[in-house]
Amino acid sequence: MANRNLFQRTSIQAPVADAVNEAGGQAYKLTDEAALVQYAMTGTFNGTFYASPEVQLASVLKMAEKVTPAFIAKLAVYSHRQGYMKDVPAMFLAILSNRDIQLTKKVFPVVCDNAKMVKNFVQIIRSGQTGRKSFGTAIKKLIQNWLNTRNDWQLSNAVVGQDPSLSDIIKLVHPKPPTPARAAFYKYLIGRDLTTGEYALLPTNVIHYEDFKKGHRQEEVPAVPFMLLTNLKLNKTQYQEVARGMSWSALRQNLNALARHEVFDGPITDHLAKVLANPENVLKARAFPFQLYSAFRATQGNHAIPAKITNALQDAMEISLTNIPGIEGPTFVAIDVSGSMAHAVTGDRGIATTSVRCVDAAAVMGSAILRKNPNNTEIIPFNTNPVLTNGFNSRDSVMTNAQKLGNLVGGGTSCASVLIELNRRGVKGTTAVVCISDNQSWVESMNAPYGQGTEMMRQWNLFRRNNPKAKLVCIDIQPITTTQVQDRQDVLNISGYSDQVFDLIGLFLKNELSPNHFVGVINQVEI
Repeated sequence: MANRNLFQRTSIQAPVADAVNEAGGQAYKLTDEAALVQYAMTGTFNGTFYASPEVQLASVLKMAEKVTPAFIAKLAVYSHRQGYMKDVPAMFLAILSNRDIQLTKKVFPVVCDNAKMVKNFVQIIRSGQTGRKSFGTAIKKLIQNWLNTRNDWQLSNAVVGQDPSLSDIIKLVHPKPPTPARAAFYKYLIGRDLTTGEYALLPTNVIHYEDFKKGHRQEEVPAVPFMLLTNLKLNKTQYQEVARGMSWSALRQNLNALARHEVFDGPITDHLAKVLANPENVLKARAFPFQLYSAFRATQGNHAIPAKITNALQDAMEISLTNIPGIEGPTFVAIDVSGSMAHAVTGDRGIATTSVRCVDAAAVMGSAILRKNPNNTEIIPFNTNPVLTNGFNSRDSVMTNAQKLGNLVGGGTSCASVLIELNRRGVKGTTAVVCISDNQSWVESMNAPYGQGTEMMRQWNLFRRNNPKAKLVCIDIQPITTTQVQDRQDVLNISGYSDQVFDLIGLFLKNELSPNHFVGVINQVEI
């Protein structure tokens, strides 16, 4: 009999793999534009399981040289506005400043719309990694204008954070104060002595804060960021007052700290629960679903945090996932639970490393799809092979199913394994298969003949013979330059972990996504 591997039917053959991924498996190389999109939506320039920060940075700089300044500008805008990223948009803006200063002027106000982004941009420029260490007149004017157009409250909040601090930035760009009051505030922010008259011109909350530190005006807590109050001796009532004035994000991030100060004692609990579960607050905060999962998990076992608060976090999770598409027809969601998925989703940041792993982020996304499509969705976790479970109840919360999936982590990676299982079952009538992974498949490559395509691509072609209308969505949650399947009419490679991912999946399933899929979406961004 003729060699079946060599003379198989054309319909299940796969394009020859043209790359090797970081795990040593066969893969397809992304174009420079597609790879930059991948980094833009998942990169944090912290160490990942497969790549050091230095390797990631070198890759981004090399690929950026091969695309147009306009694409870099659009990518900076999209990754910040839709992807909710912080480090990478600032990096693209710094790269752009070397290539097209006019585009930089257009994009800067969009990307640097808060103090965190300005600080990231300044830090990257000063590092010299993008080719310049000094700002130049044009960039200096952009930062000066940002400082002068912030109101007092915005600058007060920008005090928190170092390297660079707000004081460093003011000293670097020397903004010309538009008013005597702003001149006094700048002097205060850089630590210079003020005259009595200048002190009186400071914002009222700053004067209150300085008086409070000296032991005066103790009847009311000053309206300044929570981090500036942590070293002050506040009583329970004062901490409750602080909690009432917190932003949604600050409240989510400091639940355990507030519990230590007995804040959740009395009717304030109802108020704070309503704040956390308020749809407008949740959507405005632009939090990643996995950040809510992290907050929820951090509260588990802390008996000082009432059930009303943890329930509010679950309600907020449901709200944050409103963009999940409704999918008509049978849907399979493959969740990678291999060993590499145990790495922190935002990379290794030393003592600041998040406890949320790649598997947790993938589990939240997969559980959310199940929650939105309870009657036609099956979750199949996989590592070297599909992992046998008792299934996942669509009536359980996203938090509950995500925890179950997170407990399965371990083993090698075979992204093709779920498709192999579905083909073994002879599944028919499927609408969509969604695979959420770090995309570092290697198991099936161990015995693969040279000159063939990836096993996942081949198995998908085989699956399409029984499911001609099915579509495959591969969600990659790590900054990688290869993929296991190539984009085409029935295949979408997408990256990231914001709710924007679900928007694009919905468009893809309705055949409304722009040409070239994800890269096409970036090219449509207006600047």
